[in-house]
Amino acid sequence: MELIEGVPLAEHFNSLRDKQQKFTEDRIWNIFIQMCLALRYLHQEKRIVHRDLSPSNIMLGENNKVTITDFGLAKQKQENSELTSVVGTILYSCPEVVQNKPYGDKADIWALGCILYQMAALHPPFYSSNMLSLASMIVEGVYEPVEEGVFSDRLTDMIRWCLSSDPEQRPDIVAVSSRISDLMMRLMDGLYISQNALQRRADKDRKRTQKYFLERQQSRNNFCHSDMGRRLTETECLARSSSAVCSSGDAMQANCQAPDLEPVVCASPDQIVACGDFATSKIKSRPGSLGICVSQRKLRQIDDPIQRLLVQLHKIIFITQLPPAPNYNMKRRLVERFKKSLFHLGSDPYNLKVELRKLVQASSELVETSSTSLDWQRVVQLLRGEHLTADTSGDENLRDGVTYQQMQEIIEELLEENSYYQATSNRAKEGNRQPSAST
Repeated sequence: MELIEGVPLAEHFNSLRDKQQKFTEDRIWNIFIQMCLALRYLHQEKRIVHRDLSPSNIMLGENNKVTITDFGLAKQKQENSELTSVVGTILYSCPEVVQNKPYGDKADIWALGCILYQMAALHPPFYSSNMLSLASMIVEGVYEPVEEGVFSDRLTDMIRWCLSSDPEQRPDIVAVSSRISDLMMRLMDGLYISQNALQRRADKDRKRTQKYFLERQQSRNNFCHSDMGRRLTETECLARSSSAVCSSGDAMQANCQAPDLEPVVCASPDQIVACGDFATSKIKSRPGSLGICVSQRKLRQIDDPIQRLLVQLHKIIFITQLPPAPNYNMKRRLVERFKKSLFHLGSDPYNLKVELRKLVQASSELVETSSTSLDWQRVVQLLRGEHLTADTSGDENLRDGVTYQQMQEIIEELLEENSYYQATSNRAKEGNRQPSAST
């Protein structure tokens, strides 16, 4: 369903009445002509009677664009047939509907005259709080005339003609349109001029875009062809110099090898030429988007810092998920306390990232833990005692705590003891074997 922009014509009436303003006659004719064109299509092309034409069902958009809406009561009738259902808004109902008589498409002409009157006077031509009085006014066609001197006689005559009580004297939509044919032609001229201006602007924009595209394509082709020729010339020169060196003696000729040239790939919108080892590859078609020459030797693998942090976190979780040791293991206890500090209540992802980065970089800072201080100090003291008993260098920093570098060494020792790297290498080999086995 189309989204119709604008507001109902009835709201424009209320706004102008509050501001004590009126429609200009040119604007009235503009709206009226568009309504006539719409009704001509409904009545003549589709044989549809709207039966509920009112200001609330006419949307007025930008530049006074008219759209007729609400076809819930519309009825398609056969040729030379009439309708009898009493439907629609009483204020805009024709005398035939009020008298419960058969009616046709001229019921919409009556409503069109009421709307034309309301655009000039900002109130309906027939209005009364008493329904019997209102019906009598509609049947007799009695309404207050439009204020004199404000609008032309042509407008008031059109209102009087459309509000004829006798349906035989009331015109159809073709007769209404024929009486304002000069106004319709003037409106069509304006639309034609506007359309031509838009068409010229669209053609100008299209030509500008095509010119820009062709210049860009030509510039790309020239750049790639010039760069390709320069690289081919360098390759030929190196090939000649290498041949001269190789032919200078038998001993040198036996051991002479061509210099290790970097393979160069130059892609253009139409072709791609590869130069390497003094051989020019076959010309292959490539998409026009390839236009950058990159040496294969200058490509390197990107080191993902996030992956390094995830690997370190995987090691810590691996240690904490190991089966319980037969004896109390202070190193594992220390790693478990460190892991608990990373995921304690109130921690955030940023703190996790900072701690893991210090651990990966083997920082000399002391590990700050949110665990119970007595428990942490007890584990550190036991670990320090183990170092002294083993007659090691006895890290002096263990007196105050554990550094990230020491924590990394402890983690690596535990991983070696539990065959972590051997297990991961075995899994990698099994993963490489599975695709070959499936084929």
